[in-house]
Amino acid sequence: MNLTYLWVVLWVALPLLVVLARPLSRLSKATIAFLAIGTLGLSLVFDNIIVGLGIVAYDGQKILGLRLPVAPIEDFAYTLVAVAVVPVLWAALGKKRGTDD
Repeated sequence: MNLTYLWVVLWVALPLLVVLARPLSRLSKATIAFLAIGTLGLSLVFDNIIVGLGIVAYDGQKILGLRLPVAPIEDFAYTLVAVAVVPVLWAALGKKRGTDD
């Protein structure tokens, strides 16, 4: 099997999303949507700067070919994984509301 960036993302994202499905369902959909839109917007700007300057390079044979405008579409999947993981960790590890220290 030709290991592409898409397969790497799927091998990481799918198991994580299965594990996080229940905790994610308990979180506010509006908050998750706001976080996703904000982080994808920032990724659109900064990933393109990083790829455009050549700081990070992708093998052209291992990407799907779709770029926004110079960053491959697969690069944005990492942002979506973070959008799923960070709020769950925040809720799980954060201070309980209503408790005093």
